[in-house]
Amino acid sequence: MFAGGSWKRVVGVLFGLALVATAALAQHSGNTDIRGYFEILVAPGKAITGTVSDCSTGQPLRLKRVTVTPLGPLDIGTRVRVEVSGYQPGTFPIRHMASSWVPGRGSYTTYDLGDICLNPSGAGAWQLVQLPGVDFGQVQVGTTKTVTYTFQNPLLEQITINTMGFHDGSTFWEQDPPHPAAAVFAISGHVLPATLNPGESYQFQISFTPPVLGAQQPGNPLTLCVTTAFTGQHIHYLIPLTGTGISGIAPTGVVYGLVHVPNRGVVVIFEVPSGRLIGEVDLQALSMEGPWPITITPNGAYGLINVPSRGVVVIFEIATANLLAEVNLGFQMTGPSPIAVTPDGQHGLIYMFNRGTVVVFAIPTGTVEQEVNLGVMATGLPLHTVPLHRFWTGLSPLVLTPDGRYALIHVPNAMVVKIFEVSSGTVTGEVPLQAYATEPAPITVTSDGRHGLIHVPNRGVVTIFEIPSGNVVAEVDLQALLLAPCPVVLIR
Repeated sequence: MFAGGSWKRVVGVLFGLALVATAALAQHSGNTDIRGYFEILVAPGKAITGTVSDCSTGQPLRLKRVTVTPLGPLDIGTRVRVEVSGYQPGTFPIRHMASSWVPGRGSYTTYDLGDICLNPSGAGAWQLVQLPGVDFGQVQVGTTKTVTYTFQNPLLEQITINTMGFHDGSTFWEQDPPHPAAAVFAISGHVLPATLNPGESYQFQISFTPPVLGAQQPGNPLTLCVTTAFTGQHIHYLIPLTGTGISGIAPTGVVYGLVHVPNRGVVVIFEVPSGRLIGEVDLQALSMEGPWPITITPNGAYGLINVPSRGVVVIFEIATANLLAEVNLGFQMTGPSPIAVTPDGQHGLIYMFNRGTVVVFAIPTGTVEQEVNLGVMATGLPLHTVPLHRFWTGLSPLVLTPDGRYALIHVPNAMVVKIFEVSSGTVTGEVPLQAYATEPAPITVTSDGRHGLIHVPNRGVVTIFEIPSGNVVAEVDLQALLLAPCPVVLIR
């Protein structure tokens, strides 16, 4: 098969590769010092270093026998298996290379694993317990919001917080993502270890610096490593963190004017009273039915407009006229549908009348989070008649409770008011109105968000119902039938 001595060369190469593989997987052992630091010679002039601790307590593994096994050629990124008796083995990447010199030993290269930790052997060595989390809300990109977190000892015995940080399974980092990346989440103000008696509290700071728009959470969970004094428990307390990066807040004292110019397909933004032009938002579509409604977020930072012929909602920053996102609704509509915005300005809702759904999306990213099926399409609505054009360019038929938790909408050809939870899209109730209608009627919600009211014109009543169940509690007879619904005004 091989001519001449070529088979000898092939065997020699294979034998050499086997030796290299064996050398790469060779085990080398050494001891840690009182800091848990080890430096183990694995080849002439080459040593693997690191500092190892107990993952469950954060305490260094002092004066322990450590075995390291390189799983490839020594270089940054190569993983190394680390073993200590009584602990589960772990594999960790080489993070740093450095040259060292010791008198009598000369120069050599160190391959450092950094700070690592190993989990104790055996099931039930530690517990995972989730604590109340922190939602930083909306924070402008590039700025930092810091909160003080209070951890209270929930146990009936003394505990010690040994370490804390964003735990990647081997290391507790003081920021996430880990250094040297720019911190998005970070902790500060902690001095450890700290011992707490039952009921005592410990405070530290958590900060959020969003680098981009949209919802964010740490890749590694914020973890407090705790041990108990009497029962010997190892507990990892987890603190969920979330936050949303936003583009900016409208400058205080600046007044802006916004106009949709239908036959140019743009929204023009200008300052008032100077008239200085801020810019134009290109909608990439002309309107034949007149101007489309523009919705503004409560903080005045963002504008939203439905472009029905393109099947999108355009989200733009008012102070700069920059287009930030487009919400793909997946369906073109025969006319514009106004947009409702939650009180915190983080979500928009749009009624897709000719698909029979409500789409819930995030602001300003435009990410679709829910689509609520109302069970019937409003196909019978004469959307382009002159009398109804006032409605479709007016306020959204969607009404929100004051806390933004629930949304309500009258579905006229289903004879009901649908109530659903904004965050989950779950329909929580239906209000039977016992009458068809040609257009959605306005809904009024009480200030405490517990009751809704709607005029049913062709029955001549005002229906009062509970939120979120939809149970009808009363009907007020107006003793008159009408063709169009009337708004109900509340005062106290």
